[in-house]
Amino acid sequence: MGWNITAQTSGRLEMVAVHPDARRRGVARALCQSVIARLKERGVVVVHIGTGGDTFHAPARVLYESLGFIGHPTVDYARAL
Repeated sequence: MGWNITAQTSGRLEMVAVHPDARRRGVARALCQSVIARLKERGVVVVHIGTGGDTFHAPARVLYESLGFIGHPTVDYARAL
């Protein structure tokens, strides 16, 4: 898992992933909570995280919502070259 701070008060969690053998044991929750605490210590007031809207990512959405994140619709553009 990675994270970064942008504009000094905004943070982002990236690539929250847990090995399949370790899933459903609270590992991702602990990682997220630890990073959120570090971001708060550094003055971040808003934290962002993204995930897919498909069935595979449903557990991630449940986790993020349980941590207080609120989903916002976005538009992602792509173009073949």
